[in-house]
Amino acid sequence: MRIFVTVVLALCLVFTLAGCRTQPVTGGDHMPRRVTDAWQQYAEQGAIVGIGTANFPGNLNMSRRVATNRARIGVGEELNFTGRGMANDFSEGLENSQDSLTYVELFNQTLSEFDVSGSRIVVEDRASDGTIWVVAILDSESVSRAINAADTVARLAVPRAQSLNAEARMNAAFERRDGPPAPITTGGN
Repeated sequence: MRIFVTVVLALCLVFTLAGCRTQPVTGGDHMPRRVTDAWQQYAEQGAIVGIGTANFPGNLNMSRRVATNRARIGVGEELNFTGRGMANDFSEGLENSQDSLTYVELFNQTLSEFDVSGSRIVVEDRASDGTIWVVAILDSESVSRAINAADTVARLAVPRAQSLNAEARMNAAFERRDGPPAPITTGGN
């Protein structure tokens, strides 16, 4: 029985690895030169770059819209990825683990709500197969503004939560409730 299970697992592993081998890039999948150049140029300037593609044959406007949305989504994902790393690095310096978790959670939540509609489309290109390529950027000033806003919200929330001292107030309410019983009145003579 063990041999049978081992053979089946080995075959599954072989088939999985065979299915995951990389395929060569075909001619239509190459990134246009203008897109590559824009990506390198703006990444060197510290901007967050997102690249989107779409190909809806016969519907150029839909291809442009979807490629633009995908590029902006790429910008948002990169901003969140960058911010999460920064939040984790900062939270390691906090003494209280609960404060650390609160900071990271609020930082990430605020950053994920940042509106990337301020991102600019810097390149739109059409490949020979009809695929629309769009490069969107969020400049370093906007990135800095988003990260600073998220940091401010998260830093202010931790002391505010501590000042509420909800546990002490809850215990006081229980003590008031568990005090002497209320007198029972009867409706009789």
